[in-house]
Amino acid sequence: MNNKSKFVLNKKGVRQLLRSEELGEVLKTYANNGINTVASAKDYQISEYRGKNRTNVSISARTERGKKENLNNNILLKALGSSKG
Repeated sequence: MNNKSKFVLNKKGVRQLLRSEELGEVLKTYANNGINTVASAKDYQISEYRGKNRTNVSISARTERGKKENLNNNILLKALGSSKG
């Protein structure tokens, strides 16, 4: 049996998916889960940006305490690693 299947990616559909509201909600859920694992969650903020090609969600420190905590302990990286669920 020689079944040769060809996979053709629908680029327009993928772009539409990457820019969708639904994917933005999924990304915000991951970001919220990551922040909720940090003891000082109030020191961080989530921002969303819908670009030309995809939706972006970022977490950043909003206070000096948060910036220092993240710089010294890599707290955001550890928190997001634990939010993959």
